[in-house]
Amino acid sequence: MKRLTLSSLVATGTQHADTPQESKKVRMLNTFFLIRMGLSVLFLLEDYLIPKFPFVISLSIHGTVMLAIVGLFYLQHRARHHVACGIFLLMIYTEVFAFSYLLQPGMGAEYFYLSFPLVALVFFDNQWVNIAYFLLAIACFFLPKVLMDLPGKDDVLPFSTLGLFITIYIIVNYFKRLNLKNENQLAEQRNQAVEDHALIRKQKSQLEELHSYQRRFFENLAHEVRTPITILKGTFYQVFKSGPSPSHKENIDGQIHRIERIVNDVIDLSKMTSNHLELNLKAINISELVHKVHQMFAASYHQKGVDLNLHDYTDRKQQVQADTVYLERSINNLLNNALKYTDKGGQVTLELRYGPLKNTIYLSVKDTGIGICESDLEFIFDQFYQAKNSVNEAGGSGIGLAYAREIIDMHGGQIKVFSIPNKGSKFIILLPLTSPAASAYQSSSVPIQTVEQELTDSLTAKPKMLLVEDQPELRQMISSIFPDFACMHASNGVEGLDLIKSNTFEIILVDYMMPRMNGREFITQLKAAGNCTPIIVITALADAKLAMLRLGVDDFLAKPFDPEELIARVNNSLINAQSRQEYIKISSEPLENPDKALIEKLQSHIASHCSEFNLSVEMLCNEFGLSASSLYRKIKSATGLSTREFLTEVKLQKARNIKMTNPDITARELSLHCGWKNQTHFSQLYQRRFGTSIS
Repeated sequence: MKRLTLSSLVATGTQHADTPQESKKVRMLNTFFLIRMGLSVLFLLEDYLIPKFPFVISLSIHGTVMLAIVGLFYLQHRARHHVACGIFLLMIYTEVFAFSYLLQPGMGAEYFYLSFPLVALVFFDNQWVNIAYFLLAIACFFLPKVLMDLPGKDDVLPFSTLGLFITIYIIVNYFKRLNLKNENQLAEQRNQAVEDHALIRKQKSQLEELHSYQRRFFENLAHEVRTPITILKGTFYQVFKSGPSPSHKENIDGQIHRIERIVNDVIDLSKMTSNHLELNLKAINISELVHKVHQMFAASYHQKGVDLNLHDYTDRKQQVQADTVYLERSINNLLNNALKYTDKGGQVTLELRYGPLKNTIYLSVKDTGIGICESDLEFIFDQFYQAKNSVNEAGGSGIGLAYAREIIDMHGGQIKVFSIPNKGSKFIILLPLTSPAASAYQSSSVPIQTVEQELTDSLTAKPKMLLVEDQPELRQMISSIFPDFACMHASNGVEGLDLIKSNTFEIILVDYMMPRMNGREFITQLKAAGNCTPIIVITALADAKLAMLRLGVDDFLAKPFDPEELIARVNNSLINAQSRQEYIKISSEPLENPDKALIEKLQSHIASHCSEFNLSVEMLCNEFGLSASSLYRKIKSATGLSTREFLTEVKLQKARNIKMTNPDITARELSLHCGWKNQTHFSQLYQRRFGTSIS
């Protein structure tokens, strides 16, 4: 049960107040209630000690007043504030009348009436209510003196008092109205300030979101451009190495067209934003354009394993007023997106038919891809906006759909999207026809010649290389750089892990940004499984280097790269991996020749003194009586490692053995036990060497 206190009584009913002003009035009225109840107690005590009339009468009057005040608190609690205030004032009027003209006439109690209208001004904003209380006060003050036989009836009526009262009432009423006006203005200003603050926060959030979109746009744009540049560099390398061929020319033309398309999209979108883009409109056969686009994309869809179907239900004679270049780019963007978001084995349908409105043509691109969340549909055509999904993490500019919408709008058409997550999306374009549509629908099919390319490798005689990269052109280019390897391809980390389950690879090249599973997740799962295959990360994000090296990869190469550099890094990674394997093999085999015996003694000495921070190459030279160059030659000949690498390797193997026998040992304790003061550096070396963290 809530404890009843003076402050809780004053706050009775404030929880129902709608405004601070109303809450203040409620508190003030409760205060008057408490003051009046306290006065009743004092009057009772006075009448008991100094009787002026029978005490029973006093007890009845003041007892009734106190009970009435309890009822008024109940009305306040029930949010009947105006009713409680009206009853309180009428009760006081009645009480004063009883004492002034019945119980204690001639004592001047009637002058209390002159203060009641002022009290009413505080609690009521209604002008007519205040006038009623004012007139009631005047009547109660004067009429009994005129109508009743009371002491002082023949005295001069106090008109000067009345004049003073009216003057005070007018002044109080004026300031009350002025105060109410000021409070309303302050409330409006406060509300406006709150709205402005909310608007500023919303605009700040929108600016931050736009900045985030733009930052991702430029990052992804750099990724989109660097990939074809990398392919071009690889192609030029092949041309200079083995001479040009028709396939080289085709590859170069394709990548130049790809870069040109990206640049044109950005420039055209900028022109559209500033209203500087002009269309070269002319009558074109929409059916011919759609069939042309279908043929252009057939090979790309076949290469990924996605079916691309075309259904043309027109008579193939319908024309639209359009700019062929820009309209074709818009349709290309829709088909590129459908290919991007549809997995292998999926289906994309390009459909052309007469529109639901008179003299319109209906073009749709329907896919069975990952779909679009309902929360993203509202913004999907905004510049730089990209829905949050695993595919977009691998790149994309965020301008393709914005570009398509602007172009369609400029053609006087409409573009809409319908999508269900994990089931697919459907983009619909409605364009006005320049000639009346045919009266009957005709279905036709166009035989499309598709180019099939089967990339097969002889996996028995060549070492295997795994290429985990979402761009098929880049995978093919890298494969051509390494003809001595049997290259197997995966378009994302999930496919890469599936191939690793059934194959053994000498080296893995992996992209950082890929759909479904990116490079970081792929490497993390690979290391957690204990796979020690050399890994080289290839990416357009140069700032990802440190994060990748911490995961334990062997090397890192930023796009665009030189093919010669990639070859050198692959060779070095293979040599280093072979050296590690040979050392592990040697360390587990019995030693026969003197150099191997020396290696065994070195291993034992390092293992027993690895906790000493001053253990160094110089100390080993002094301990075994060898010069630094002699020690280096013997260790290099036996293990393939340099002296410092050998020292680090033995200490890391010692750390691993300790960790296996004592899994609860902390990283700090293990680093100190194995001679590393810098725990962070030791943890990085350990994870890089064994592919797993210490903790």
